[in-house]
Amino acid sequence: MLRSSSTSAIVADMHKAMTLALVLGKVALLTASADARSPAMDDVDDLVSTLSGEFDTRRQFEAADSALKIPPNVTGRWLDRQHATMHVVSAPALGPRVVYLEWRSGGPTGKIGRQRIWAFDTDSGAVRMRFYSFKLPDRYAGRGLDASGFQSLKPDDLIDYPPACAARFSRKGSGWKGRIDPVDCRIVAGSGRGMRLDVTIRTTKRSFTYQEAGILDSGVKAFAVPPTQPYRFDRVRTR
Repeated sequence: MLRSSSTSAIVADMHKAMTLALVLGKVALLTASADARSPAMDDVDDLVSTLSGEFDTRRQFEAADSALKIPPNVTGRWLDRQHATMHVVSAPALGPRVVYLEWRSGGPTGKIGRQRIWAFDTDSGAVRMRFYSFKLPDRYAGRGLDASGFQSLKPDDLIDYPPACAARFSRKGSGWKGRIDPVDCRIVAGSGRGMRLDVTIRTTKRSFTYQEAGILDSGVKAFAVPPTQPYRFDRVRTR
């Protein structure tokens, strides 16, 4: 039999080993959690916060040349006013950070011209934004502040775009620049024509700019929104 002093020493060593294992386990969990979030998920949260809120192009529109204040069209040069509400919503099937956006023509009570889901995540350490349009947009109109309004939203409820059409964001100064490169992003439009998307988004803490174009396989530009300078959305309020 072991003497009591030897037994006590063994028990003490076992206790130290168990304590060390628990500490190392907690460190491993914390490290894994940090790896999962840092730096990319922290970047996602920063970008989503920057793009969330209520915005308007009113100041840009009011300062524009009167010759540009004509109805949007395919062939001419124009610049209209847009009012944007962009709210973080819970849609677990679409990713960890989801923004629902409505852009209304002419001001906050205007007709909805654009309704999208922007779903943010990370890919190979970079910030990525996948975007979707709605199969039944009227069902979700005006529901950006409804906490449970998007909880059951599934990819089947949306019109998806190819993975290569996800926007990739990189930091530019204190803001962000997002790009969908037409070299990579090709879709088939509702008309059946092949088209490449060219999108640039730039953010600051108080505003963001947006411009989008569709380029046919022939190289002819099918549309540009807007066809002049990019929209400049100034923040009206945070939420």
